Amino acid sequence: MSATLQLGHERTVAEIYSGGTSVGLQLVREGYAVVYHRYLDGCSESEDQYIAAEEEARTQRLNFWSQSNPVMPWEYRRGKQ
Repeated sequence: MSATLQLGHERTVAEIYSGGTSVGLQLVREGYAVVYHRYLDGCSESEDQYIAAEEEARTQRLNFWSQSNPVMPWEYRRGKQ
């Protein structure tokens, strides 16, 4: 685990690795997760990788991005479906 960031609401954001691979980055690459730019502050070493991975997944319309009008998770939680 690296790049931990303590946020309000007793929340810790961390980058988790399995076998040397960033789990979060892999999920973004495959379109199973989206980048929440607010939390990239603690990931300065991999920030560009996350942004590029999301753009590539979006371009390839992978998983989450295959929807005709995807609703970002934070918008969904706010009730803006």
